[in-house]
Amino acid sequence: MRKIILALGILVLAFAVIPGWADALTISGIFHFRDNIGPNPFGLPEGDVHIVGAVTITPSGTPTTALAAQSGTQTPLTFQPQPPLFPDQYLARFPFDPTLTGAWAISAARGPETAGPVLTNDIPSPKLVPLLENVQVSGIGLMPLITWDVPDLTGLTLATTRIRIRVIDATTGESLSQFTVFTQFLGGVQELTKSMIVPAGLLEYGRSYVFRILFEDLIGPNGAIQNRSSSFSPAYTPAAVRAGDGFTLFGDRDLFEAQLGTRIVDDYENPGYGFNLSDADMTAILGETRYTATQFANLNSVVGGPTNHHYCAGCNGTFLLSFGETSVSEGGTVFGAGFDTARIVSNSRWTDYPSAVITFGDGATTSVRLGGGFIGVTAGERGIRSIHVGLPDGSATDTLYVEIDNVTIGNSAVLGVTIDIKPGAFPNTINLKSEGRVPVAILGTATFDVRTLDPATLTLAGAPIARTPHDALMAAIEDVNGDGHPDLIVHFETAALGLSHGDTEAALDGVTLDGRQIRGVDSVVIVR
Repeated sequence: MRKIILALGILVLAFAVIPGWADALTISGIFHFRDNIGPNPFGLPEGDVHIVGAVTITPSGTPTTALAAQSGTQTPLTFQPQPPLFPDQYLARFPFDPTLTGAWAISAARGPETAGPVLTNDIPSPKLVPLLENVQVSGIGLMPLITWDVPDLTGLTLATTRIRIRVIDATTGESLSQFTVFTQFLGGVQELTKSMIVPAGLLEYGRSYVFRILFEDLIGPNGAIQNRSSSFSPAYTPAAVRAGDGFTLFGDRDLFEAQLGTRIVDDYENPGYGFNLSDADMTAILGETRYTATQFANLNSVVGGPTNHHYCAGCNGTFLLSFGETSVSEGGTVFGAGFDTARIVSNSRWTDYPSAVITFGDGATTSVRLGGGFIGVTAGERGIRSIHVGLPDGSATDTLYVEIDNVTIGNSAVLGVTIDIKPGAFPNTINLKSEGRVPVAILGTATFDVRTLDPATLTLAGAPIARTPHDALMAAIEDVNGDGHPDLIVHFETAALGLSHGDTEAALDGVTLDGRQIRGVDSVVIVR
């Protein structure tokens, strides 16, 4: 008998800790509002709908059921989880009915247990809130700028407005997070903000997102939602690196800086920065970037608290960053340039959205619409001459408010050099069975002195520099092409070359005396 009682006790204990049955049934976060749902990729019913439910009914899922009732009308609330933001959500959507704007009584049941009823808010002033228009997402990294246009609200009186943005997984439809948009007040009057940078830490690479823009009409300050509209952005996939035509964009600062050799960062913490600096004074403080305020001449400002200062061109205009005369410039350009976009403001006063218009060393340009966070560009041998922060066509305007931080410029981690295999001969034929040597000229220029090379580090197609019988390096300085700049002639054992039939190029690699890598490539024809 004792053994039977013990077994029954274990069974009762096991039953008592079954998940969902030990917890009391609860209802919280109730809501009731009118929603104007715009076109979306998730199959949500579009148009004017009634939404009633509870953010949290726990334990959730089968067999918990929920019901909303009002004046003899009942509607079941279905379990519609949106993890991780709303994992225990129950709600109902149906076409808006002006006779059902009173409070709903929400109740729940799970087996014999019940909870509620709990009363929602009523909708004291039902209105159809228009959709925010022209929703766009700009930038390439983890902190894009979301922008929208505010429709004509003439004749529509809203109690207290708020804009929130919900981050949704574009593939699964899961609601991941949401945040409230910063509200602008101009002259003490609330202005509807028209943009918001996605805060850091919400997005990740390798995932696509849709942003749901919620334009909400509240029942008084900090009250419940009574009316809202839901607009949806196009899908957005953050990129750490994005290739362009002859250039590469970076949304990740670490990846960008890994491409650079010598680099310089202006963090705006240097003595001398302040308000209303002339272009010349602003440029002279660090001396590594030329600053030009393009809308308000000679009006550059560095703003911020005791630390973490930012740069803006008078904080209401556009500006040009030029890199032709810095210590890391080569031929009037830099290999890479980038900065953090610290702040973008757009409201009724600042009506345009900013772009970075990049001018390359060959005069070509490209326009990249700015988001928040970091944006950088490298351009190989083309180089980057300047970046204008302004309108997409490169023009100036006073309808932008942009602050940037941590401007970084640098030369290439691998310096490209010009070489001539078998100087004076073309094509550059190489017989791999030859027991001779292959001469290579490394050509000097006005910006590259071959005497800065460490000849012992040079290789051609993996073969080390050849040596004389006395173990001296086979290298000599002379002006091979007669341009007035010294060139370096080096030799390599043919038999040591890592080439094979079908190869059409050979690369020379080496290191300068200050540790910078160099590479040059020339064509070859392999013969038997």
